[in-house]
Amino acid sequence: MSNKLTKKQHSQLLEKKEVELESIPKEKVAIINAFFSDSASIITSDNRQLVCKIRKNIPPIVVGDKVVWENDNYSNIIIARIKRKNALQIKHKRLTHGVTKHRIIYTKSKKQIIEDNFENKNLTKSIAANIDQMLIVFASTPRLQIELLDMFLVNALQNDIKPIIIANKRDLDNKDRQEETLKIFRIYNKYFPCYYISSKENTEYFSHSLSLINILKGKTSILVGQSGVGKSSLINTLIPNINIKVGELSTKGIGQHTTSVSRCFLINSFDRDMSNQNTFIIDCPGIRKLSILPMNPLDLQKKTFLDIYELSKKCLFDSCLHENETGCYVKEAIDNKILPYSRLKSFTTIINEMKLIK
Repeated sequence: MSNKLTKKQHSQLLEKKEVELESIPKEKVAIINAFFSDSASIITSDNRQLVCKIRKNIPPIVVGDKVVWENDNYSNIIIARIKRKNALQIKHKRLTHGVTKHRIIYTKSKKQIIEDNFENKNLTKSIAANIDQMLIVFASTPRLQIELLDMFLVNALQNDIKPIIIANKRDLDNKDRQEETLKIFRIYNKYFPCYYISSKENTEYFSHSLSLINILKGKTSILVGQSGVGKSSLINTLIPNINIKVGELSTKGIGQHTTSVSRCFLINSFDRDMSNQNTFIIDCPGIRKLSILPMNPLDLQKKTFLDIYELSKKCLFDSCLHENETGCYVKEAIDNKILPYSRLKSFTTIINEMKLIK
């Protein structure tokens, strides 16, 4: 296949919103590694990093998107987006017409009160695309929000993304905090890969973070988690000399945002030949709310809450939601310390969240 677009291919690209990867010469395919207001940075098939203008009227582009680009002798231009495998979305609110609010306008002669109709509407926004693996990072400080961890797992599995759970900053944890983390791992490692690491060099747990290199090979992985859990430090470990800014925790023990936009990095170093394996890692700002799709409660148990699902087989009713039903074995298991209450609380929180989705 020629490494140039024919006139026919070019005109077809301009007509379509999305194109299939197989129809494009390899040399004209690139991945978005940073996005700006009117341009984007791409990584080409030969690992060059270029800044491109974006052609009007193509679908929105995010980090991780595969795109078709060309050079018109003056500048590099992105002319089409390649069909996505998946997209990670977050929730955000915007005021739209519907609910009456008042605003005051002052003119030279009088004060006018104008009624505007608005409503708070939950919307979604894509922040990354074409993800193979989700590395869910947490640490003992800031304290892990179990519901957020489970929300990440639900989102990953709904988008056919492999979830991997990583507890970072092990070098800072005393014995009690290490035991607390290992207790969490005993819940999840039956169903999902779990790693307890330190991304700080010259610590006894640093080698554990280097072992992550093997699971990243040939994949596009995204790092998600609360702010302050050490995602940027971990990338600095995986990609030497990149020097991503690392922030301190706030005095309240909650994370501070040091990553303000999503970025995609190519891993082709670390004394291993990874340059031909298309290994990318995406760093996202601290995420507090992910977009999930409604699910049947039984399907949710089968996918994410497998421990609850196994216990629910002994419930009196197949449709038991483990609230106030007669003969609920899950509630009995909590009373007998077989299942942590936090598991059922997280399951109920996500079910209630899904009920609000329109």
